Amino acid sequence: METKVGGAIEFIRKLLAAEPLYLRRVPRLKEMFEQLMDNNHNYLAHEYFNDNWDLMYFADVADELAAAKLEFACSTEILDGFDELCLLPDGIKFLNTIKNPIAKEQVRDYFITRQFRKEFYLRGLRPINPRERAEKILKTRYALLTANEISGEFANNITGGKITMNEQVYKPLAEYLAEDNYRPKDLTALAARLPNIPTALIEQTVLLFVHIGHAMPCQDEKTAEKVKPRCDRLNDCILQKSRLGGEIVSLASPLLGGGIGVNRIDQIYLAYFKKKPKANAEELAQEAWSVLSSQGQKLANREGTIESAEENLKELKNLAENFLGKRVPIFKALMIL
Repeated sequence: METKVGGAIEFIRKLLAAEPLYLRRVPRLKEMFEQLMDNNHNYLAHEYFNDNWDLMYFADVADELAAAKLEFACSTEILDGFDELCLLPDGIKFLNTIKNPIAKEQVRDYFITRQFRKEFYLRGLRPINPRERAEKILKTRYALLTANEISGEFANNITGGKITMNEQVYKPLAEYLAEDNYRPKDLTALAARLPNIPTALIEQTVLLFVHIGHAMPCQDEKTAEKVKPRCDRLNDCILQKSRLGGEIVSLASPLLGGGIGVNRIDQIYLAYFKKKPKANAEELAQEAWSVLSSQGQKLANREGTIESAEENLKELKNLAENFLGKRVPIFKALMIL
């Protein structure tokens, strides 16, 4: 399979290097192709090099699923819920003239040059009004996944530009979710604290937090407690494997009902910390270095591989301090610890 994929990639590279006239009509094609090449070859083979891959328009998919009584509900891309962040005013005005929701979604793809779609289809779809939607968003509990790392600007993965959040909202939101050792909480109290901020702006900001991975909605406490033993068994297995490699970079959170990204070094720290909750940064660094050095592995930074044991230990200690100060409180709040 690796040989087959590599041969196909080389053929396409030679084709693009020959400058076919099609490139004049799609000038970003070369850039898009090279971006695809950054992906794992197994992913490329799965997505593109199979016998049954068929390009379909959104309207075609919606038509086929309608036969199973499934209706288009919404995109899984949170940004799709905010036209003002993804479209120019003329585009919004034009789309609002289209009454058929399927046709509107199809045309919207042209405005944002979407290549792939991810969406929900439901049977027995029952739309809710904006007021009910707003109430549900405010009453949902959210957990903060990052500590003191939130910037008001992030990349817009639909337009390729930047989105800047309102500082009067995103900072109080981050501080609020970090209160009480990151205990998950709904947004009703925050809305009361910010009487001069429109509720719609608070809703938008928390959804943007979820979109960029700063926060996640939570399950109720009863459900989280019920699934915790199973999550613990899974996590213990993953943490044990982290001593041998870093293939699995997520752990299960009973509170989130899903996974959270945790790199290999933090997994090694976490495994040791679960056995010795009073371990300091020095001890954690020594533990991680004993694992890495026994396998002939070293850390790397922007300058390249860190060669000396002393410098590796120094870097591991810095990472351990960050783990103890920022990651441990979050792991506890997420019921991973």
